Amino acid sequence: MLELSAPKEFVCLNSGIMQLQASHQGGKWSGSDYVSADGQFNPAAVGATP
Repeated sequence: MLELSAPKEFVCLNSGIMQLQASHQGGKWSGSDYVSADGQFNPAAVGATP
């Protein structure tokens, strides 16, 4: 089982970059253009899509 946590419950486009964390350490994040390999999520990038 994998549990995710983020520093904010609600996210707006101007919330700033957030570091996502998983209950299992190690590995790389994948599968999204909006999350970097080290787990950083940038909400502004989501709003920039056409």
